[in-house]
Amino acid sequence: MPSLNPTHPLLWALLPLVACGTAAMAQPEADQATVLENDHVRMTFEAHHAGLASLMDKTSGVEHVHAVQGAHALWQIQCSHAKDSYELASTQFPCAAATVTTGPASRCATFTWRGLALGAEAASVDVVVEVELPQESGIAAWRIHVSNASSGWGLRAVEFPKVTGMLEAGNYDLAGAFGHTETWGALYRGFSGRLEKRYPDGWHGMSTQFICATRQSSSIYFAAHDPRAWFKEFVVEPGNECFIRTYAENIGVAGSGYQAPYPAMLGVYQGDWLSGCKIYRKFAAAAPWTAKGKLAAGEVTLPAGRAIGLWLREWTWTKDSVGDYPSMLKQVKDAQDYFGVPLGFHWYNWQVADFDTHYPHFFPPKAGVAKLARGMVDLGLVVMPYINGRIADQNNPDFAGLVKDAAKAADGNIYTELYDNEVKQAVMCPSTRFWQDTVTANVRQLVTGLGVNAVYIDQIAAAPPCLCFDPTHGHPLGGGSWWVDAYRQMLGQVRGFARGDGRSVLITSENTAEPYIDGLDANLVVTEHSKCSIPILPAVYSGYTMYFGSAEAALGLSNEQWPIELGRDFLWGCQNGWFGFNLFNTENTQKKAYLRTLAQARVAGIKYLAEGELLGLIDDGSRSDYQDVPWLQGSIWKGEDGTLGIVIANYRTTPATLAMSFNPLHYALASPAGYRRIQLHPAGSEPVALPPGNIALNETLAPLEVRILAIAPPQPH
Repeated sequence: MPSLNPTHPLLWALLPLVACGTAAMAQPEADQATVLENDHVRMTFEAHHAGLASLMDKTSGVEHVHAVQGAHALWQIQCSHAKDSYELASTQFPCAAATVTTGPASRCATFTWRGLALGAEAASVDVVVEVELPQESGIAAWRIHVSNASSGWGLRAVEFPKVTGMLEAGNYDLAGAFGHTETWGALYRGFSGRLEKRYPDGWHGMSTQFICATRQSSSIYFAAHDPRAWFKEFVVEPGNECFIRTYAENIGVAGSGYQAPYPAMLGVYQGDWLSGCKIYRKFAAAAPWTAKGKLAAGEVTLPAGRAIGLWLREWTWTKDSVGDYPSMLKQVKDAQDYFGVPLGFHWYNWQVADFDTHYPHFFPPKAGVAKLARGMVDLGLVVMPYINGRIADQNNPDFAGLVKDAAKAADGNIYTELYDNEVKQAVMCPSTRFWQDTVTANVRQLVTGLGVNAVYIDQIAAAPPCLCFDPTHGHPLGGGSWWVDAYRQMLGQVRGFARGDGRSVLITSENTAEPYIDGLDANLVVTEHSKCSIPILPAVYSGYTMYFGSAEAALGLSNEQWPIELGRDFLWGCQNGWFGFNLFNTENTQKKAYLRTLAQARVAGIKYLAEGELLGLIDDGSRSDYQDVPWLQGSIWKGEDGTLGIVIANYRTTPATLAMSFNPLHYALASPAGYRRIQLHPAGSEPVALPPGNIALNETLAPLEVRILAIAPPQPH
């Protein structure tokens, strides 16, 4: 029987950003630990330094924090003054006061430190920590407030909550949306070592703000429910320390403090990584980047974007020059006819300048590009040229005039990056009016000059923020939410043009950092998988955004590996593709055929794979030699109409049978009159009546078949 991964009832609700109440206050004795507990969890804070010494899951009996040498930590503060730095830590100073208040729906522990010396300055810093535990959840909201009266020192970063002795190396499975090779999400079984990930960072950090650590049936949820997406880092080293480092606004400015802009969430829940995703989804559904609603409502992603069944991507097609127009257009038309679905066309090297040079000056285009672009649009393709929205070529003749708008480090120097061609690129500050207008102007010129109906803006949802210290840019110095705010403003400006005056132009970007979702029609995911890959992003954001692309190197896989690599992306809701016309080379005949299978199934299953929510995974228990992926796997989706979608892929070149049973009630689909099994793809089968309660399915799939079923209530008479 396959293993199913259903969602679990969730007890946690989004907590308001308010200070703890004052009702029913209790003051522990000076040498007495502070205990915060409910039916789900017991949190014990040490008497003198208030470090978290115990995190007991009362449901499973699992203790997640263990003894350490000296005191357990709770917070650490990094301060700076000119080139000097100084650190304060909770383990250095006794807590001046600890209280517990009980309100109608929660209990709150408050810990206070007063008059901490900062370097030679006495009584400069006060720290207040609040830990609020709802009655109906094992996950608490943690907040820290730092007041700084120093005449010379300013805050740089706050590490909070900082827990020492949490987890045990090798005994916990760690899950999160870690990229670059694990952009979709990763499950590191028996994790040991040290993980340090920046956010928001779709390249090598984290696209979302949560990590789950599971031991047996008990899991730890460690997250930042930060709707402003401040620049931060997650650090997890099982058995040693776990903390979130948040970079302060106005780093190093004398007297600068830190008032928690978001609650950190730390506690326990019953379930696995998928259950943790659904906890985070509750937060994400109330975040600014999902405020426009779901895809099915039509505002977030244009219908033409949702309808795409497959993406082509050409790098060499016009790299040197545009060839014979009729022949090139025929090449496109032949691909369109072969795949039989709406196509997207991601177009590199359309401009005269070489790739990764002369940015942000992308014009002029090569001769013949405009005609070719309009020809493809007339065929019905979504035609999407490449531009970059983040860096500028330092070799440009006018670069001296761009320096003022570049991001600056604390020493005043610009941030320089090198890519494959070794050209020095400057990271531009997105908060400047010049840069926002420059990117918008490039989009406008592509649409009005070339006639395209989509634009890809590279790096925005991929690269992490830079700490910019240029005071002329008008943003807080260093950290904060301003970097994300600025790019969101830029994307809003771009989208205003793309959707204005009757236009329907898709805007996409690289990778998957969450706070830009509402400014983009889709996110490009072309990173490779491993045996650790899991679909964290679609588990959180399915129905709210779209992901497209496949591993760039996948064409080098064998014919046996190819269906597994591409099929897994498909089952997780991705628009496959990002391959060029070399797909039509003779050696790729089998790969091309399977890609057509997926593309046509994608179009048939848009109701679930694009507009639905990923609820669970199906695993038949077999294992292939490729990344330990099962030979037959699937996914369970819920449509906006409440029906369930069962999507199954057989990677074998022989028939395979999947026997599975489940209760639709686990997925909030109740029908006392029973259900219907409707085969959406391949089409042709008649609906089958199913009884109420547990449903048993016995599906025999042809070689390399992809099947999509709907489970729905009976039709009303």
